[in-house]
Amino acid sequence: FDQRLSGFGALTVSLKLDYLLSSKAEIHLKLDRYRQRAAWAGPFRGTVGIPDFSATTVQLGWTYRFGT
Repeated sequence: FDQRLSGFGALTVSLKLDYLLSSKAEIHLKLDRYRQRAAWAGPFRGTVGIPDFSATTVQLGWTYRFGT
């Protein structure tokens, strides 16, 4: 949660999967879904009339541990 977004009424849901390839290598997949609605701001109502917004991000990462 990000306190800077409280005036907008925003929510983020994430899912992260890690897969161990070996004792030294691992891959990561992360999916984020972000939604913003002025109606969700509740009593804060910091920004009135802001349009609804949504975004989906996908991240793919790889980790390799050098050494023993």
